[in-house]
Amino acid sequence: MNYIQKHWRGELSLSQSFWVNGVLLNIAVASLDKVFSEYQLIEHPVIAARFSLSVSLIALCAIYPWQVIGLWRSAKNHIRLGGRAFVSRLVQVLIVLGFAASVAGVISMLPVYKDLWRIAYDDPYDTFTVTLVEDGGLVHVQGPLGFGVSDEVERLLDENPGAAGVVLDSEGGRIFEGRALYTVIDAYELDTYTLKGCYSACTIAFVAGESRRLALGANLGFHRYSNAMKSLEGLAEMDVEEELDRELFLSKGVSNDFVLNMYRAHSDDMWFPSMSALLAANVIDEVVPPSRFMTQKDGALQGSYLEQLESVAAMRAVRKYEPEVFQKLLDELERASSNGASPIEIKQLIGKYVESLAGAAMPRTSDKALLAFAESLVLMLKDLNSKSPITCVKYLYPAQYGPAGSAYSVSGPLMDRMLEALNQVLVDSYSFEVDVGDFSTGEAMITRISSESADELAESESRTMTSRKDYANTCNTVITYYERILEEPPDQAAKAIRFALSP
Repeated sequence: MNYIQKHWRGELSLSQSFWVNGVLLNIAVASLDKVFSEYQLIEHPVIAARFSLSVSLIALCAIYPWQVIGLWRSAKNHIRLGGRAFVSRLVQVLIVLGFAASVAGVISMLPVYKDLWRIAYDDPYDTFTVTLVEDGGLVHVQGPLGFGVSDEVERLLDENPGAAGVVLDSEGGRIFEGRALYTVIDAYELDTYTLKGCYSACTIAFVAGESRRLALGANLGFHRYSNAMKSLEGLAEMDVEEELDRELFLSKGVSNDFVLNMYRAHSDDMWFPSMSALLAANVIDEVVPPSRFMTQKDGALQGSYLEQLESVAAMRAVRKYEPEVFQKLLDELERASSNGASPIEIKQLIGKYVESLAGAAMPRTSDKALLAFAESLVLMLKDLNSKSPITCVKYLYPAQYGPAGSAYSVSGPLMDRMLEALNQVLVDSYSFEVDVGDFSTGEAMITRISSESADELAESESRTMTSRKDYANTCNTVITYYERILEEPPDQAAKAIRFALSP
């Protein structure tokens, strides 16, 4: 303490104040910071950020003022005691220049301090929720993986030893927390599920499951890692981080070919593998209806199913012309609801009936209804493709990618137009005797348009979709195909559509 006071009052020699308390102490502080950052002596990012901020605060607000004020006073005392004035003035000039450089350095470091503060005390990903569901049988993680989510999951598991699995519904977040969750899930030998989707860092935790199940309608999403804290990008080599997580996937039996492709999509893009690809690569064990592992308490339809169905024009037509089919659908909806079916399962059930009825009605409905349906379909696909290409792909290929769900819904007017067109298809098929005639004209037109679009169709079929651009291109190929049909004279276009939609 006496030494500190002596320097502060300028009572130490100028050389000692400059070389020991100035140069050597700065080297020591810089070395300490470098050792902790490069060798990651503190693994937890929050603790590391708090440590770094504390060191910076102490250095800037305590050590640096003590150094420069004591050195300035020592320079003045050096002259007063008969020392060389030139040396003292030189030291004072260096102090002024050093102060200016320090101010500039602090200003340049402000983004770093801001990001460190966000990690240490204001994590933007801390909006997650962790709850017990299914009478304590499952832990449900929702929202981004912020710091502390793994600790919360482990706390609930310790308090509820009967929990057998974790439901992960997350768009991603902290890689550190994804790995921490992996460790917890692996240690407790839990199963993993996703009800709505698990992307980016969430997939690290998901693959830890003893058994891994994907709910129908959900997806897993992969992309390259990036540091959300741009000023701190140099502190983590993302290629190294990706390689670490590849090893985790391989250790859980995921195929090497899949692992090599996991990080092909850009960090601001996303790869959604098909359900068949996930199954073949052993990423998931099964695709199941959501109600298989988690009872749904917020049904897609509230109140009377009869009232809800009759609010849809197409369903009113079904009830009028196919009362037995309508009643069968109503009975199945009530039964599914009582068994805890999820909203997406309810929509799928309705969709199955509508698809069956519409498929049977298309070949025998009017030309006007066919064209209106095709036009509304094109508009709907364009709307979906502009919002979320993967959702457009899911609408086109639900068997491979799962049903689209409601993450990106079609805009109201377009959906109304589609429902009205579908209603007209059903009504006209029941109300008019339509002479479908010879299918040869429609077949010839489809053959010609397919030939003209052969390159685009072949490319679409062979395309390995790993990015937003790929999904968009696939949807655009289908959209363009229908648009080319609709460019034909109405009577010819209707024949082509009728042939294409015939059993």
